[in-house]
Amino acid sequence: MKLQAFSHTIKTQPMNKQPHNLFPEAVRIGAMEIFGKQSIHPFLLKLLPAGTVDEVPLSDSCLSKMLHDNEAIALGGYRFAKRQSEYLTGRICAKLAIQDFLSSTKTYPSPLNLAKIEIVNTPNGRPTIRIHSSITGRPTMDISIAHSGDYGVALASQAQCGIDIQRQETTLLRVQKKYCSEDEYRLLETFSTDKTESNMTTRLNILWAAKEAAKKALSYWEMPGFLNLKLRELRNFTNNIALSLNITHTTNNQMPKEVTVAANIFDEYALAICLAKEVNKDAGIT
Repeated sequence: MKLQAFSHTIKTQPMNKQPHNLFPEAVRIGAMEIFGKQSIHPFLLKLLPAGTVDEVPLSDSCLSKMLHDNEAIALGGYRFAKRQSEYLTGRICAKLAIQDFLSSTKTYPSPLNLAKIEIVNTPNGRPTIRIHSSITGRPTMDISIAHSGDYGVALASQAQCGIDIQRQETTLLRVQKKYCSEDEYRLLETFSTDKTESNMTTRLNILWAAKEAAKKALSYWEMPGFLNLKLRELRNFTNNIALSLNITHTTNNQMPKEVTVAANIFDEYALAICLAKEVNKDAGIT
């Protein structure tokens, strides 16, 4: 695979400042090359600390001021610190992605108070947006959230969207049959004939993240299974590869029959973005 691995040096920064977006700009621009003039606003962060921040209780920290009251209650309901960190980081990433989206559309040029943005989940787990503000003329917007290992990431877009981040792990080799057919793996091999375990895991990591991103985007209509998404084609772009996935065995006639996913490597993680054709102009935001 002709991919460029992107990495960052993570620096500790004061929590009284807005977190810095770690999403590789070249990957975002490369995704726009694949998807055209679609609005793509990703936000990536190292997992934020839960429980305490600089020895200050979370309820008194600036991070808590970024949460809606309902989100703060939900955060307190998690027993384990890792799960609290994942929830907190995902919500903050999503809010900052939404803020960036609204600013770019001139809907709300000044930074919107993040506590006014509430991310709620539908019964199937899909995140949706509620803005507790008097903004008028809100644009169509969708949101997707993911986390893996030490990172959380979110994406805001005009289209039904999905984003995924997946740490490269050898467990992907052991469960390969659950998400990758023999035909799909042969197609992945056309991008690299290197048979080392590391390279094999990288290929599978890309496919897993791509299918996860596609599932999230398509869940607006119907959640497909891994094996209902069939890799049909791979194409090289400047800073990404594009994976074309066919969707099989669907019952929703409005659901796209094929989606494209932009993917690349970030540190030892795969990053993937999927945008699906929008069918409802009022979807995603209330």
